[in-house]
Amino acid sequence: MFIFCSAVTFRYKPEESAPYFKYKYDFLRKVLPFLNPKNFIFTSAKTMLDADVLIDDRPSNLMGEGIKTKLLFTAFHNKAISKDELDRLNFIRVNNWQEVERILL
Repeated sequence: MFIFCSAVTFRYKPEESAPYFKYKYDFLRKVLPFLNPKNFIFTSAKTMLDADVLIDDRPSNLMGEGIKTKLLFTAFHNKAISKDELDRLNFIRVNNWQEVERILL
């Protein structure tokens, strides 16, 4: 089963999160219409997840112990993370969705 999780809740100001839920939901339905919206999870912390694969651009979101494969999507804010640090954290850097496909399929 494929489940899509997005961290759109502000932990310290949850009352300000509502507009982001709608934006993210509408975006996902438009861009990934083949996904079942019943399989969407919106959270404030992805670290609580247990999953086979987690793909994220924020290293802090990949820190959960229950994640088997942790793919760090390259972004401006994580480019400086060294190969040694990636190895230590058990992260695999990916630069595009074709690389994700090669790793997972």
